Amino acid sequence: MVWNAKGLKHFFRNMATCFLSNFVRQLKTTHNSCKQFHLFTFIFNLMKKEICLSCLTVCTILLACSTPSEKSVRSAASVIPVDLEHAGALQASQWFDTIMYVPLETSDSFLFSNISHLKVSHDQNIYFISDKSFFLFDGHTGKGKLKISRLGTGPDGYASLFDSYIDPETQEIELLDNNGKKIVVYDKKGNHLRSFAIPFMSFTLTKTDQHNYWFYNNNLPSEACNYKVAHYNRIAEKSEEAYDSIDPHLAEYFFIEDEKNLVTQGNSMLYHASPADTVYRIQPGKGMEAAYILDMGKNKAPQTFYSNHFKDIMEFVETANKHDYVFELPTLAANDSLIAIGCMKQGQLYITLHASRSEKTVTFSAFQDDFHFSAPLPLDNQNIPFCLDNEFLYLIITAEQLTDWQKEGDRKELMNEWMKQQHINEYSNPILMKCRLK
Repeated sequence: MVWNAKGLKHFFRNMATCFLSNFVRQLKTTHNSCKQFHLFTFIFNLMKKEICLSCLTVCTILLACSTPSEKSVRSAASVIPVDLEHAGALQASQWFDTIMYVPLETSDSFLFSNISHLKVSHDQNIYFISDKSFFLFDGHTGKGKLKISRLGTGPDGYASLFDSYIDPETQEIELLDNNGKKIVVYDKKGNHLRSFAIPFMSFTLTKTDQHNYWFYNNNLPSEACNYKVAHYNRIAEKSEEAYDSIDPHLAEYFFIEDEKNLVTQGNSMLYHASPADTVYRIQPGKGMEAAYILDMGKNKAPQTFYSNHFKDIMEFVETANKHDYVFELPTLAANDSLIAIGCMKQGQLYITLHASRSEKTVTFSAFQDDFHFSAPLPLDNQNIPFCLDNEFLYLIITAEQLTDWQKEGDRKELMNEWMKQQHINEYSNPILMKCRLK
């Protein structure tokens, strides 16, 4: 049953009238004095008016506090145009002051392949997951600082490694073990400190303080939580908030691991999950609301498309690609004034930058470092990991990409000499590209 203000008014008024009428009837039979009865009748009429006014006030408050419709929530969000049809090369000088290249140490101790879940610490060191291990590199020099590789069933190990987090206050390193449903904690030297269980198989994490964890559970419902985002209080050892309920129909066939989709921004968090076109803001203890709508034009699949009965993710992907629909947005990054979103279409990576203060937006599929190169660098899935702080956009490019890049254009000699000095060849570790924001 749905109540409106008029219905609530009549409901409360009838209830109050019924109650007070019975009350006066009792007074009439109890008190023989006519004067006393008239007095109570006067009080009854006065109270009835006051209750009606109170009911109207209650109705107004209830309606004001009711959950707004999805349309009204979305209309309050900022629209970010994601123009994939006309995306070209980003001119770096339009968004950045300079571009710096930091080769990540290539040695037996710090050799790795593909990077996932790239993050930057408060002291601008970078860390990530690769080859079921945790890596920490100096973000200024590229020197390897720490590697944790403890795959196993021991008390200091993990059964799987999906994400990591460095606590800015304690400098403790926390690794997310999805299969083991636990967090494994190490000190900054890699010594095991403790492990603790969590009630769900999570895929990414972030924290709002030392004891409050936020997990992304993908389309994986469980007895503990049927929501994609869950807040877990380490002290109380329980889940206290949950957002974005898992759609049972979508969960039957749609399962894609987003690279990074839950990031802190000030006292709140930004959250996005494929295949949605909405980036939400979660304010702990206050709720979740739409912050940005991604306008992908004809590349956005209609909602009815997801109601189809696909037998598996492969059939879904094949059908979506035939229609040129975007369904995978693997990476979300943000600082105080900039949001960066990665999306895939037909296997091609596109990145959208949106400056919230100036409303300046660009979507690109190639990166033109016009400070150093005359030719653009085409983006591919090796560049999916990226992150932001208030000074830099951090991108990862492979040594093979850089080798091919420096062969193009008319500035070959300078970059070729630099690569020789840094001992970079196609077998080297990837290179950190730091783009200083204007």
